[in-house]
Amino acid sequence: MDNYNAKQIAQLTSATQAFYEQNAASFSQTRQRGWVGWTQLVPYLSEVLHETTSHEGITSHCFVLDVACGNFRFAGFLSEQFPESAWHIHGIDACDSLASCIPELADHITVSFEHEDIIANLSKGKPLIDDAHYDVAVCFGFMHHLPTVALRQQLLEEMISAIKPGGLIALSFWRFLEDEKLAHKAAKTTDIGEVRLDIAMSDKQDRLLGWQNNTEQFRYCHSFSGEEIDLLISSVSESISVLDRYYADGKSGLLNEYVVLKRRKDR
Repeated sequence: MDNYNAKQIAQLTSATQAFYEQNAASFSQTRQRGWVGWTQLVPYLSEVLHETTSHEGITSHCFVLDVACGNFRFAGFLSEQFPESAWHIHGIDACDSLASCIPELADHITVSFEHEDIIANLSKGKPLIDDAHYDVAVCFGFMHHLPTVALRQQLLEEMISAIKPGGLIALSFWRFLEDEKLAHKAAKTTDIGEVRLDIAMSDKQDRLLGWQNNTEQFRYCHSFSGEEIDLLISSVSESISVLDRYYADGKSGLLNEYVVLKRRKDR
């Protein structure tokens, strides 16, 4: 059940966006390498490349939609894993400062960026992207910033619509409350943030997180349970098939749950 009204959603989103703009440089510096969990996507991405290769061995660009691209960290990962392959990554994000931190990429990999307030667009019913021709759509480190079930479902539906039939979708779901140290720190920061922002977290899985020792800026985050992810996938089950689900990242190897989906070719 969704516990935030439109005004509260806007307030949480605004605080989160301000957080990233104000901490973009230091945040990007700690987000240079690819996530461990991404390595398990390589076979699926290789299959996408294979499907775009002609019988003559000519590979056209594989088009990737990177939702909430941040500092184009995923583009850097593709560059490391597939330095000879032709990828074009189109990133959308509300934080221009992060998006400007594009890593050095292999010659065959190109990027483009579009400033979009994803949450505001979803709230207004605006399509995620106008030109739905992508082979792959990814969303890493962003689902937990969506304050309601309805917005999460809407984003997933938009990602499905953005890719070709048979296309690939990969998402991550943060589970920070499963980590005792992170959960303890999040509880302390939330107590401060609720007072500073004058808003109460209405879901038991919601927290306000800071950055390093800063207690002046806060980002809204939701820690996902397996049951929530089950329900989200079930909501789009007629349009997709599940290729994989797995845990990765963090010292425990359990910090994120990844979901890999394929759009049905008859949808």
